[in-house]
Amino acid sequence: LHVASAHDASLVPCTTGTSCASLAILWYTKWMLGYEYGPGGETVGVQYRDATVPVARRLAQQAVELAPNLSIAATAHSYSLLLDWKWDAAAAEAHRAVALNTSDPAAHQWLGHVQTSLLDLESALQSSMAAEA
Repeated sequence: LHVASAHDASLVPCTTGTSCASLAILWYTKWMLGYEYGPGGETVGVQYRDATVPVARRLAQQAVELAPNLSIAATAHSYSLLLDWKWDAAAAEAHRAVALNTSDPAAHQWLGHVQTSLLDLESALQSSMAAEA
């Protein structure tokens, strides 16, 4: 399935918490990979964010609404909160994702990313190691 823009995002099928969360993470990845950097390190192609993040945000919210106790839904929602600069809420949601499924490596990995963003490097290292276990 290919969705070209946020305009036709309604074409994204999303009927379960897992599918919504997976699609949200896919859209966030699309956003991250969409950035390009110029020769001086400046960001170019920032308009790509305008097309992808609202779609991902909507999908993450839908995932949490459909399956509030699903680890991947909480992980996707944490992505959304981090991109909205809601650091503490993102950390709380990432911790919740791990608590919902302690054996989910993606939840541990994302918690490590959030902890790195908060400069809690010791905890980030522990979360990254837990993701590899």
